[in-house]
Amino acid sequence: MRWRSCFLLVIPSSLQLVFNNFGKTVANSDHLNQLQYGVEPWNRWRRSNSQCPELQEADLSEARLVGIDLQEADLRRVILVDADLSYANLCKVDLTDAYLVGVNLSHANLSFANLQGAILIEAKLIGTSLRGANLQGADLSDVKVDNTSFVRANLRGTNLTGVELDRVDLKRAVLK
Repeated sequence: MRWRSCFLLVIPSSLQLVFNNFGKTVANSDHLNQLQYGVEPWNRWRRSNSQCPELQEADLSEARLVGIDLQEADLRRVILVDADLSYANLCKVDLTDAYLVGVNLSHANLSFANLQGAILIEAKLIGTSLRGANLQGADLSDVKVDNTSFVRANLRGTNLTGVELDRVDLKRAVLK
């Protein structure tokens, strides 16, 4: 059995980061703590704080984050199984290699988001904007899509097995 150690590096709280055993940044613990107060306090904090959220590799499964502002957040390799991010502002967010199985992204704004290699199996994309998003190599198997914009999105190598693309805007999307 391989052991994975995780420790907290003690430095000033504004720079406090969680590291894994390879020494790479995992998530900003101050940002994770702020998120625990709920969506409204988080959104107030975002309006008064210009710092981009660093929540990479965080497990936010089953979180109810309706209407949250995560614009430009670093969410690489985040786990959001069965989370509700409907009406969320996810514009320009980095969701590279994120695990989003069963996530509700209805009416969310993912314009210009990077979802390269993300797994969105059985996600809900109803009224969602993915305008200019990079979904290259993403897995959208059995995703519920309706009234969704993929205008100028990169869908090269995206798995769309079981997805019905009715009422979807694919203008200038890259499909091959």
